[in-house]
Amino acid sequence: MINLRKMSIDDADFVLSIRNRLDTRSFLHNSQEFNREQFIKWFAENSPEWHIIQSDCVDVGYVRTKWMDHRKTNLQVGVDIAAGYRGKKIAYETYKLIEKRCYDKMVSKMS
Repeated sequence: MINLRKMSIDDADFVLSIRNRLDTRSFLHNSQEFNREQFIKWFAENSPEWHIIQSDCVDVGYVRTKWMDHRKTNLQVGVDIAAGYRGKKIAYETYKLIEKRCYDKMVSKMS
């Protein structure tokens, strides 16, 4: 079962262990490798709305989000999965969960 929890600064090493792999970085807009200090500084300055993906209570990846406009009407979402968990449909299930949460939030605002 897939669950999302809000990422904290304590997740820095986990996120970097995935993000800094060449086979992850090569797909990112910014393929630069980051160290822990750079990540902590970035995290403190940006307060990202990122989440850790858990499968059966084990951290297996993370969700990156970025608002593309100042009105927060266009959200970019990316999912990065730890190498040992790739190919298990975790990203697919995560996107389905995110889509459902967005839909439920939209519907609740219309009610």
